[in-house]
Amino acid sequence: MAHRIAIVLATLFTLASCATFVAREIESSSNPYTFSTSESFEKLAETLLTFDKQYCSDTWLYCFSYFYGAPQPLSESDLSFSVSLTNPATMTFDKSLTLISSAVPRFEGTVMLLHGFGADKEEMRYAATYFQLLGFHVLVPGLFGRDAASPPLSYGVKDAELLTEFLDNQRDTVTQPLIVVGHSMGALAAVKTATLSNQISGLILLSPMNRFDIATVGVAMSFRPWTSLLIPDFSLKEGAKIALSNAGVDIEQTDMFDDLSSLTLPILVYGGRKDTISNINEAAQWNMPNVTRHVVKSENHMSTPVIDNLEHRAISTWISANIEPAVYLNTGDISEYNQTDSFEEK
Repeated sequence: MAHRIAIVLATLFTLASCATFVAREIESSSNPYTFSTSESFEKLAETLLTFDKQYCSDTWLYCFSYFYGAPQPLSESDLSFSVSLTNPATMTFDKSLTLISSAVPRFEGTVMLLHGFGADKEEMRYAATYFQLLGFHVLVPGLFGRDAASPPLSYGVKDAELLTEFLDNQRDTVTQPLIVVGHSMGALAAVKTATLSNQISGLILLSPMNRFDIATVGVAMSFRPWTSLLIPDFSLKEGAKIALSNAGVDIEQTDMFDDLSSLTLPILVYGGRKDTISNINEAAQWNMPNVTRHVVKSENHMSTPVIDNLEHRAISTWISANIEPAVYLNTGDISEYNQTDSFEEK
């Protein structure tokens, strides 16, 4: 009997130790991918009108850095870019975008882009450039825990109040309509901000993060396969809960579906069919009249902030149909732009 009790206690101690280890890994995590952009993109980036700035809140007594980008004048020639995403533990992923001058839609307004967990605002620079090329002003803030002067990490939950205050103080810069784009954990922050701010016209959620404990299991499977084999799912989930508790966040607060039900503004959801970190495949929960959902085979969790031809078609079509009609400043036959690829699921 004593032997059995000793085994049980040893097992519990091991599971608790694993959970503590997982929590520490979460709190010190970083983006598992490196990005390599093509020379054509780097040359364009040098010409873009962008400014690195800082916003400080008198209410929160914290600051965060962000960059602002002005709309990019329409190019008279076609533009082609490519990006490689490399994760040493898994694979290299390539994406490319071609914007045909006669078929580039132009819009007005502002796009605020929110990065994912473990990343920083640089993760969204490529997507920001894309929206500048479509005629938008862009704002790209660093979320909690990404800068020394910023508030502690809040896993996309507490960011919303400060982001709402930030938008209220940017009314001279933020031209309407305002679209908020969020990737992964940034999608959760986008949803929570939309529940507080009356300025937001629509949301674009790229690989939106599942509830944090479930997403943690998916992260281990995708980026640390040996960890997922050695540490049971129970300990991974408990580690996620410990990390959240350390930040004063409840696990239920990271389930965006609890907030989505209160929103009526148009929402575009885009991600990969095999993404185990995202809730993109929860078809029944996304079945809302204001939601357009595209699930594609070619994407993984980290690739969606790098916009390619298929994603461009999804985004520009959705904006034209739900936010504002597109204007084509160049004349010409736009049929050459029409994609032959189709979305697998809507």
